[in-house]
Amino acid sequence: MPRMKILVNGCYGGFSISDEARDEYKRRTGDSPTYDHDTNRYDPVLIQIYEEFGSERFSGFLADICVKTIDEIYKDYHTIDEYDGIESINIDYAGYEKNTLIYRIKMILLSATLSNEQKILQISNLVN
Repeated sequence: MPRMKILVNGCYGGFSISDEARDEYKRRTGDSPTYDHDTNRYDPVLIQIYEEFGSERFSGFLADICVKTIDEIYKDYHTIDEYDGIESINIDYAGYEKNTLIYRIKMILLSATLSNEQKILQISNLVN
């Protein structure tokens, strides 16, 4: 299953990147990265710079940036939570399962090749 990378802060203090990493990002892209709670956490250029520099050189003041990975299927079902600067990734598994079930039911209902009885049977199998 494909994975996606996310930059998070692993210590008290908060998410920030070093001036050197910021300058390198600007050199490569022509843009300055922004640093709120969610911005640029998935940016492939920023992640590449992190992987080249390492945490110590990449991390800003009072930060210890690291890369976490999650399955790409949870891209729209995760949050980055923060407690006193330390960040963690939480996945809404129930939300993912609910939306996947709704999608499957819609596909069964919209099928032009299934009879109504077959649709009822397939939906029953999904929810049991």
